[in-house]
Amino acid sequence: MLKSFRIVTLIAVFVTLAGFILQPNQQFVGTSYVHTLLPANAPLDPNSAAIVADMLANTPGGWSVSVSNYASPLYFVTNEPTVTIKGARNFDPTFDSWGKVPLETILNPVPLPGNFLPASGSDASAIICRMATNECWELWYAQLTGGTTVNSAGQTVPEWSAGWGGHMTNVSSNPGYFLEDPRYPGWHWGSSASSIPQMLFMTIEEQRLGVIRHPLAFGTTCTARGHVFPAQRDDGWSDTCLPKEGMIFRLPASLNIDALPLTPYAKMIAKAIQNYGMVLVDTTGGGFSSIAAEAQGNNYHPGWSDVYWDPGGILGCPPPPTPHYSCWPDNGPGHLLDGFPFNQLQVIQPRSQ
Repeated sequence: MLKSFRIVTLIAVFVTLAGFILQPNQQFVGTSYVHTLLPANAPLDPNSAAIVADMLANTPGGWSVSVSNYASPLYFVTNEPTVTIKGARNFDPTFDSWGKVPLETILNPVPLPGNFLPASGSDASAIICRMATNECWELWYAQLTGGTTVNSAGQTVPEWSAGWGGHMTNVSSNPGYFLEDPRYPGWHWGSSASSIPQMLFMTIEEQRLGVIRHPLAFGTTCTARGHVFPAQRDDGWSDTCLPKEGMIFRLPASLNIDALPLTPYAKMIAKAIQNYGMVLVDTTGGGFSSIAAEAQGNNYHPGWSDVYWDPGGILGCPPPPTPHYSCWPDNGPGHLLDGFPFNQLQVIQPRSQ
């Protein structure tokens, strides 16, 4: 589901942005893989080299970072009225018979903010968190139905639907994946194909500061059937490709990242992958692999049309008339991931739990 990186000149307007940094025992329990540094001598999968080679061979389009399409905005709410989200997939005529009622039961009611807007792109995903009650909701394929509904405050508001998602309670003690709901044993929730939460993305604030202290989430184009921990499910389709969802990739602990000819943005990403890893959470399309970042929602300072692409923003774009593609977050020639050592990735030996 994931599809589409230079560290910024810090300027005062960012102080007005609602920065979010993943914190132990606030978002996921501090002892989980999310907040645990990889040991320098972490054992590797015996097939590590072949898995990496296979993944790179099946990534002819290269690598990028999803900052808008196929990313997810994050909305924090407090006492917003709740609404009922309909379960609907207009691309799947069978959904009403098997998924509509379970999804609506799991999700609802949802404290949807008045300025809610999912990410662009066909995934149309978003995250809503209400930390006062220690819970978050993920929506995938969120669409306006064209109708209206009445929220818990008695107001008539636009009606939204979703094609899948999840409701995570006790976020601060969550182990880093969506747990089964006892009402639907064996069902797996969350917007990613692996049930690994989208909050493993690189947050806007983390990118602004240039330090990420948790694993990154990514998708690649050819994944094997089956999965490993921490994935709880998968959308792997291949009988020949080797990467499995849930696999954690890292750069060698001995690699001197500061000595590499990389942009500051690429070094930030490389250090996160070296220290915490990069978890395969989804299968992508288009022949490329993509690392997940937080998408800008409607909850940011109105003076910024885009916190990534504006001159002086996260991607370090120069002022017009410089072409937009000159600061594209991928590994094309001269772009922000140019020279990234993807060929030095290693696969950590999966653990059972």
